[in-house]
Amino acid sequence: MALALVVTARKLRPYFLSHPIIVLTNSPLGRIMTHSEVSGRMIKWNVELGEYDIEYKPRVAIKAQALSDFLSEMIQPAAEERWRVFVDGASCLAGCGVGVVIISPSGEKIKLAVKIDSRVTNNEAEYEAVLAGIRATREIGAARIILYSDSQLITQQIKGAYEVKDDRMLKYLHLIKAQAEVFVDWSIEQIPREENGEADALAKMAASLSEDRTREVLFISLVVLAIEEEEMLPVPEDSWMVPLIKFIRNGELPEEKARAQKIKRQPPRFVLLNNVLYRRSFQGPLLKCLSGKEVIYVLREIHEGCCGEHLGGTSLARKAMLAGFWWPTLHHDSARVVRTCEGCQHHSNFQHSPATPMKPIWASCPFDQWGMDIVGPFPVAQAQKKFLLVAVDYFSKWVEAEALAKITEREVLKFLWKNIVCRFGVPRRLISDNGRIIVQALKARLQGKGKDWVEELPSVLWAYRTTPRASTQETPFSLVYGSEAILPVEIGQTSARVESYPINNEDSRAVELDLLEEKRDQAMIRMEAYRVRVMKSYNKKVRVRDLQIGDLVMKKVNPAGDVGKLEARWEGPYKIIRRVSSGSFYLEDAQGKLLRRP
Repeated sequence: MALALVVTARKLRPYFLSHPIIVLTNSPLGRIMTHSEVSGRMIKWNVELGEYDIEYKPRVAIKAQALSDFLSEMIQPAAEERWRVFVDGASCLAGCGVGVVIISPSGEKIKLAVKIDSRVTNNEAEYEAVLAGIRATREIGAARIILYSDSQLITQQIKGAYEVKDDRMLKYLHLIKAQAEVFVDWSIEQIPREENGEADALAKMAASLSEDRTREVLFISLVVLAIEEEEMLPVPEDSWMVPLIKFIRNGELPEEKARAQKIKRQPPRFVLLNNVLYRRSFQGPLLKCLSGKEVIYVLREIHEGCCGEHLGGTSLARKAMLAGFWWPTLHHDSARVVRTCEGCQHHSNFQHSPATPMKPIWASCPFDQWGMDIVGPFPVAQAQKKFLLVAVDYFSKWVEAEALAKITEREVLKFLWKNIVCRFGVPRRLISDNGRIIVQALKARLQGKGKDWVEELPSVLWAYRTTPRASTQETPFSLVYGSEAILPVEIGQTSARVESYPINNEDSRAVELDLLEEKRDQAMIRMEAYRVRVMKSYNKKVRVRDLQIGDLVMKKVNPAGDVGKLEARWEGPYKIIRRVSSGSFYLEDAQGKLLRRP
């Protein structure tokens, strides 16, 4: 019948894909197709039919409506006859086994032999036989059964005539009564051993591993005892596995139609073995399905356990599958575990990409805003000078610098008065951290002559002032004085400007000063275009990290002296208590102590 359904689906594939299909059959085809123990071609057909919306229903009798109504009114249906189930268990030196013979009301026989891999007593084997008979008849769909066993102790304990004192026997008794609740009517009777010979022979055959080759007996190997299955950690009701397990076991589907359709298409990829759900992988082996706390344990153990190496999210997910585990959110949970790992945070690489978009400072006129910075210490030069105080105008890029022995408030005020206020007026704003260019020029100029950096400082300043800047395409000297300075190279090798230089050039200088405002306006336009280009290039690299007050963050370790390779790169966590500007915050440690610098 399964082959007929597969051939029909192949020939009518467009109809099977576009419509729900109802298969009417009196055979348990639906249970067989979704059963966890099918093998061979049945698995292949099950996977092939899994893409269709197929529902299996029992075939009803085709009669006229009048005849149907008449029969329902006039004829009282007879009660369903009972199924007879003969069970027996065997425990010997060769092994342990269970035999079950099921006889339908019409006289058909189903033989079942179960090999028990664990060592059990005779009484436990008898209880396992009763459980095997109950489970087998439940799978068939019988409603009324009567069990026959040749063990007086087991039958009387189930009936309640004998008291059960052993804990394991009591667990078996509770399990039998719980699983037998699905039947409309059931009972158990004791029979002589001679009348139970067929079940006894099956039990001995299963215990001795002499599997029947005539295909008249269904042979099963039982790895875990029934009571041990119940002692396993149960699947929580809110687990993603519950709907799948219910559908594979009993064909139950959720009421929501879309969810039910999704679940009906998933069983070909899953199999239920010993009450545990597994997923068939594309690489071959079965992957055990996990949920809840099991997921966190597996990921933590693989990531930071005794054999963990703090992998990334994708590598962690792959290693979890290689270990034989799977769940629907494997990749997402792996990435979350990596992000929350304390060791990974303390030793992670530095992030060089900016966290916030660029906000350039706007300069509307010369000498309106100055950037200042203290650079050093340098090698000690004449008069114990080892620091450099630098100031740069944001508009013209004019630079002022002075070498100092020590940085004090008096020295800074003296520098500002002499080099900025007295020459260019009082600035509107002073901004720190602008000495990087001077340091680079000094390094190239000195070429290893560390102590002579003070003598080279005027030459470096002069070179900077007479070099065109990329932002304005003008030299700082021309934006300040209106004309270009004559360089020493124009004296050593006479240039055209020096040869034609007029003796009396006051009129030319006056014209240049009159045109200076226009030159500065043109420089401002070019500087704005340059600012837009820089912002566009910079903002492409931004990786926004939206931090709020109250968030816990890590802070880069400032090394003091030699730092070992195994030392942490980040320290913390620290709590954000106040935002200073975009990307800058005030932090405090776990004891509530404020850090000195934001």
